[in-house]
Amino acid sequence: MAQRPSAMMGPGGAGRQSMYPQTNNPANIMFGGPSSSANQARLISKQAELEGLRALKDQSARMVKELERLAEKVDIMADGGDSIASVMGSWQGVFRAIQIARAATDANSSADTSTEEDDDLYTYGPATTSKPALIDTMVRLPLDLDGAISRSKDDGAADSSASVSASQ
Repeated sequence: MAQRPSAMMGPGGAGRQSMYPQTNNPANIMFGGPSSSANQARLISKQAELEGLRALKDQSARMVKELERLAEKVDIMADGGDSIASVMGSWQGVFRAIQIARAATDANSSADTSTEEDDDLYTYGPATTSKPALIDTMVRLPLDLDGAISRSKDDGAADSSASVSASQ
């Protein structure tokens, strides 16, 4: 009895391939075979899923950048809020100083004994009576003190050089 040549080679041996395709052969899965249409559909769906994941990754990166920008702006706003709170907190001291100054000027003016009502802190404009005005002008203070000091030194140096040249 003669054995078939593929059986003589043993399993995994090099020899002739069978006429009938095997379903678990990787070549059949990749290059068409009994389930090639199902595999192609699965491949297409996986490619679409991959593209969706890439788009999601890109959008997530953009969102992270926008959130970081927003966080920077919120930090700036919080710093500005702290500054505003500091200014608003100092107004009570300003009004108290005005009240003390007004009381001091009232105590110094012994001649004024009229029966008119005391001025309110929130009444603005020139005084309608013979009382002297408490504050006629507002004084502006420079915020950039370092720059103001250097400018005043520069102005002082320019004034001293001008006076030296004028005396010669």
